[in-house]
Amino acid sequence: MIDLSLIANCPKCGSLWHEKRIPEESRHHFGNAKFFSRVLGIYDRDRDRTVAYQCPDCKACWDRDSGKIRPSLWQGKLDRFI
Repeated sequence: MIDLSLIANCPKCGSLWHEKRIPEESRHHFGNAKFFSRVLGIYDRDRDRTVAYQCPDCKACWDRDSGKIRPSLWQGKLDRFI
């Protein structure tokens, strides 16, 4: 499984995913993460879990469990919301 707290940049395009720093007194609400993240989680209602992540810049999509980059299943479908 991918640990997003250890990844600061997109493995495909290199864009920075860290946003603002989380205040130290609030980190316990966010799993002790130090930064807010721009990464998009792709949720599957049928499986009731996040199944993939997507870079907000290059739209690269990768599997949550294997970490392998795969073609975006959502390309074109999410464009109207972004």
